[in-house]
Amino acid sequence: RREIEPAARFGQELALVMIDVDSLKAYNDKNGHLRGSFLLKEIAGLLAEQVRSFDLVAKYGGDEFTLILPQTEREGAMVVAERTGATVAAPAFPLVPAGSITISSGVAMYPADAGDGTGLIQQADRALYLAKQRGRNRVETFWTQAA
Repeated sequence: RREIEPAARFGQELALVMIDVDSLKAYNDKNGHLRGSFLLKEIAGLLAEQVRSFDLVAKYGGDEFTLILPQTEREGAMVVAERTGATVAAPAFPLVPAGSITISSGVAMYPADAGDGTGLIQQADRALYLAKQRGRNRVETFWTQAA
């Protein structure tokens, strides 16, 4: 809500990227939940390095994150989501080889896809679900579903 108000006032776009860590349950089952918590902390740091100083990275649920990208059009949000996916997939995290930890992302836009924060989260979550359905380690956007 805090970011939607100025976007509405100034007629700007706002992107929301929902991110889910692929196969975190398997990582936790093999290495323990404490290691899983450390993994999430490392991923959060990688995500924060890939966004601008005024963007927001937040944990959302058990293994999900959100990126709130003010003044960002859909194409720019897709680029950020793709870049964060590549950044997370590249390193070898503790106890697993490089490339075995990946993320899936769903992108939704204010005001094009939803007129409020709740709707924006729902649409980004729907796009994320589509990314998971289509094989994980990928980015989908809300309008992809309508195509």
